[in-house]
Amino acid sequence: MEKLYFNTGVKPWNSGELGEYEEWINGEKHIAFYVSDIPEGGIFKFACPIETFEQVKEDYPYYEYREILDGGLLSDYAFFSVRKY
Repeated sequence: MEKLYFNTGVKPWNSGELGEYEEWINGEKHIAFYVSDIPEGGIFKFACPIETFEQVKEDYPYYEYREILDGGLLSDYAFFSVRKY
């Protein structure tokens, strides 16, 4: 499994205690999540819940996606832009 982070943008003075999958990185709260693999050349762009997955997949046909397998992010799929070399 590959570990990724979602940057919430939340600063320490606007937050309570960190949760199980949360870390301070560069002064902002990040939430760790896991996918089976990251597409080659993939850059994480956003996540979505199962309820909107089909519409998002249609709206972003050139993005690759992976199911979120574990972590603290309350979404089901991670979308990646992929640079083709």
